[in-house]
Amino acid sequence: MPATERNNAIDLLRVLCIVYIVGYWHLIPYTEWLPGYANKYTEALKDIALGTFVFSSGLLLARRDVQLRFREFIGFYQRRVLRIYPLYLLALILFGVAGLASWPVITKAALLISSFAPPPPPTLWFITMIMFFYLLAPLLIWAARTAVGFILLCSGLLLACLGYDTYIQTMDSRLFLLFPSFVIGIYAQRVAAVQAFIQRRHYVLLALLIPAFFIGLPGNNGFDIQTSLLRAPLVVLGAVLFVAYTERLCKHLHSPFILALSYASFGVYLFHRLIFKQAIDLYFPTDGFYQAVYLFALVVPVSFVVAYTLQKAYDAGLARLTPNTSP
Repeated sequence: MPATERNNAIDLLRVLCIVYIVGYWHLIPYTEWLPGYANKYTEALKDIALGTFVFSSGLLLARRDVQLRFREFIGFYQRRVLRIYPLYLLALILFGVAGLASWPVITKAALLISSFAPPPPPTLWFITMIMFFYLLAPLLIWAARTAVGFILLCSGLLLACLGYDTYIQTMDSRLFLLFPSFVIGIYAQRVAAVQAFIQRRHYVLLALLIPAFFIGLPGNNGFDIQTSLLRAPLVVLGAVLFVAYTERLCKHLHSPFILALSYASFGVYLFHRLIFKQAIDLYFPTDGFYQAVYLFALVVPVSFVVAYTLQKAYDAGLARLTPNTSP
């Protein structure tokens, strides 16, 4: 997307969220430092960060109108698949080679069915899930023309997934956690009244965040569908407020550095575990604190450089192969 058409707030949020996920949530377990890094508060923030990715994806996808025509559907999916799937598939194969996931798990993830046939691969489960959301996006964008139709469609999809989980196969419960953020992102983009409410009545959402926080804090038994559904309002409100306040603060932000980091964020998410593994094999301090410093101060920046270079090379090759296909 040209820099003049980008949402600068979303670019900044992508960077902040990816640094939190990669530089804290995924990094600390590689070290012997900060054993209490994972608690109900940092986990809630992690889910809000993921919800911010999903909410912003809904916002950006819904900027263009979609008609229920076969050619439009094909064009929509072609752009999404070409943009995401080849690099995702490369990451999956490298995960298998590195022993980060078994080949049966890799195969299901490559077929994009991991959310419906767990277990999914570590980290890359998010891409499998977001691809399923993209599959639904044109229909959701079209249905957003009326509130009743949109609610009925979203409710029907949710009930269908619940039925699948109950009678056919246990699903990845994180789909239920993050799907509401995606559909709210689409609806907020398509309905001007929702945008106006978020901008003018943001303090109402902030007040609702307090009860949502206490209802949505996880217990000690991990996640299931019920817990995910209880956590979903916290994730939605957190994501909406993150975007709303960042847009207020960064409306006129035009930083080439932030743009470059945001551009690399997808590749960082895909490949950082592989880069961490290689870096640890090359050298690793014995003290837990210095392990964290080594990974965060050196290996995380290297991950951004590698991801940026790989994304640039891929986009250049894609532009030559498909000159008439916009990203």
